[in-house]
Amino acid sequence: GGGEGARKVAAAPRKNGGEWYGTHRAVPQAGGETAHADAALRRRRQKPPKPPPPPGTSDYGLVAHAAFGPPGLHILDLLMFVLLLGIVVAYMDAVASFLSPTSFTTGRTWGDMLTAAMIIAPLSCVPDMGYLSKFSASGIAAVGATFAVIFWHGLSSCGLDGFGMVTWDDLWPSGGWYRGLSSWFGVAVFGYGIVPIAYNVRDGMREPEKMGTATSSALLLVWIAYIIIGDGVAILYRPLTGPEGFAGDVLRELPSGWMPDAVRIAMTFVVVVSAPLLVVPCAQLTEGKLGLDSPSEDKTTATKALHVLVRFAITLMGASIAILVPGFVNVLSFVGACSVALVSFVLPPLLHLALLRRRAIEALRRSGGATRRSADEAGRGGTTEGEEGSVFETDEETMKELERFGSDRSGDSAASERERAGYAVAAALAEDEYWKYLWVDGPLLLFGTLATGVASWLTFWQMFETAGGGR
Repeated sequence: GGGEGARKVAAAPRKNGGEWYGTHRAVPQAGGETAHADAALRRRRQKPPKPPPPPGTSDYGLVAHAAFGPPGLHILDLLMFVLLLGIVVAYMDAVASFLSPTSFTTGRTWGDMLTAAMIIAPLSCVPDMGYLSKFSASGIAAVGATFAVIFWHGLSSCGLDGFGMVTWDDLWPSGGWYRGLSSWFGVAVFGYGIVPIAYNVRDGMREPEKMGTATSSALLLVWIAYIIIGDGVAILYRPLTGPEGFAGDVLRELPSGWMPDAVRIAMTFVVVVSAPLLVVPCAQLTEGKLGLDSPSEDKTTATKALHVLVRFAITLMGASIAILVPGFVNVLSFVGACSVALVSFVLPPLLHLALLRRRAIEALRRSGGATRRSADEAGRGGTTEGEEGSVFETDEETMKELERFGSDRSGDSAASERERAGYAVAAALAEDEYWKYLWVDGPLLLFGTLATGVASWLTFWQMFETAGGGR
């Protein structure tokens, strides 16, 4: 709620505003209050403008920067770093789980993870990642073959007996009502987490205006696939797993043999060639903070060496965390409950409300203490374009209101008063919009904050308790 709205509000250049007025009726009146407001506005104009976002900032980052300046961008980058690194950790856990029953294992969980890291790190240093995406795309066939083997083994071992063992209790996540629900929340948020990449997907579409329709259709297909594959496999294997379900990944339920081992090796290959696609953006965030994000043609030998060092460090960091906290499902649940939930449920309504508030502040600053009454007395005029980069360029309703109080740019005082009065009306409209969206964004922000906090805390401790019990 508010992600696309936040982008529209943030589409204009970022400027400092003033203070927030509770309602438009609090716009300073004529006389002493107006003089006091003018003095306060002049003081606010003396504040230095916020520095622009660095080149290459993502669209989500631009929205965060427009709402809260550099601190907002840094917080978002940190959340994205944790998200990407968390997925790398989960991938390392998956590699160890896939290899452990095969003859390709080193015999140690940490050995399998470090071996995978020594392959992933060099792959993350190549200048062109295009060929890796081709390998990653070919992994779809491997995933399809994997689930074909899983269904075949389930049917041959258990038949359809599992469908007669399903009860109403199976509709609730196992592991206790609060822990089970928090783990389910983390996995579900991760599985449907479109928000962190929504702007990237939209920018890559031929018809971006159809983003809403495309997202709805894609999520519907994902939901159907989860039901058929996830629930179908769980029900098939119910006679083997019992009411608690799978203890780890489903591949652990496959017997030894050349076909199950081939499936495990294929999935390991898919994970290894996909992991660099996560390590690279994680490294780019780090390099940007370190000032190492210069164009490739301008990079010196020392800079290139630092890039390699950063990528190796991030890969080894992911492997080290995975060694300390084994368990693919637990890590994935924590990443979903913490990073993905924050980026999906907390930041969009927060950024939207912050940008609406900032719009009202900017309009108040430009109004210079004008009021609705003086706006109505100013009458109709020409069309006001405002100064270049006005925050109202993308707000059709506000622009229509401003057109009623236009300026011919002749510099006369009457035109100036009309323009200031127009901005006063714009400020009131912006504030009305703020309070209107508060009833939507407010509950979502409250739910997101509570759900994310509780689920993150529970999945965090569950992750470490499971790791401690496994050692």
